[in-house]
Amino acid sequence: ERFDELERYIINDYDAKPPFSNFLPAVAGIYGKPLWSFYVNRGQGISSFGVKSKDYPLMEFFTANEAYQNTHLLGFRTFYQGYRNSGWGKVSESFVLEPFDAARSRFEQIQDKSSLPSRQMYIGSNEVQIREVDHVNRIETNVTYFTLPE
Repeated sequence: ERFDELERYIINDYDAKPPFSNFLPAVAGIYGKPLWSFYVNRGQGISSFGVKSKDYPLMEFFTANEAYQNTHLLGFRTFYQGYRNSGWGKVSESFVLEPFDAARSRFEQIQDKSSLPSRQMYIGSNEVQIREVDHVNRIETNVTYFTLPE
């Protein structure tokens, strides 16, 4: 683990590490409305978000123990569906892909990780970014969550 040029903390293969969570606080808008989001190192990160306190969630608030188990299924999810040319004059192959899928995490017990995507989490003072590089499917996915400006 290290810091990048924007002084964000980098966690490689974040979803295969022991679970952790944190809040991304914010005050936004002309009247300084308090906002928050609760993130974990599972799935696409965001477990819940809301205004004022956890008693006013916009997305259901789960305790950390529940969030570690549920975020990859109940949190934000992304899906790609597309076609890839398979060669000269050949029919295109279709594919469906879910970046940040828990089934493709690089756990230490897995011997051959070459077919699994690499994942990083970048944690800054006002943002959280996750990145997946899938060399097999030649797709890179970046998601950045940040506090709202005024």
